[in-house]
Amino acid sequence: RSIVVNGWAEPEAVAVWRRMAAAAGGATRLDPDGPRVFWSRTAFNAAQRADGAYVRTSAERDRTLDDVFGAAGFRVVAPETLPVLEQIRLAAGASVLAGSAGTALHLSAFAPAGARVLELGDDRSPDVQVPHQVAVDAACRHPSAFVPYAVAAADVADVLVGLGLF
Repeated sequence: RSIVVNGWAEPEAVAVWRRMAAAAGGATRLDPDGPRVFWSRTAFNAAQRADGAYVRTSAERDRTLDDVFGAAGFRVVAPETLPVLEQIRLAAGASVLAGSAGTALHLSAFAPAGARVLELGDDRSPDVQVPHQVAVDAACRHPSAFVPYAVAAADVADVLVGLGLF
């Protein structure tokens, strides 16, 4: 097995992700000045709330995070509104990928080595990075950082300043 969820990933998995990124028209090498992408949960969570489903953050936190990342120069993207190929292209071209813990941020698998990844905790994983994200980013050689859920959404701007991303 080339990848074990929440465990590890072999170089063969990374090679497949790189081939997929290239086939989707994505970058194959890091452009340090490439776009910074924030995978927003605002629209997805709003739809979930409308259906009566449980979500892991509040609507206010979602909107505030969109505002903070937008003000920091990130492209705020609702990944579920885009075709999969466009999601892969965006991830492959990004110099920085940021988002809440979970599936959308796992698109970092398609980003080239050196792309920075910033994971935001939620109430499912408030204090530590999701193990699967750690495995993907380690295998892909992505420097990564984690913002605990206890950090208020408005204060994430200070974290971005500290990381040189604002």
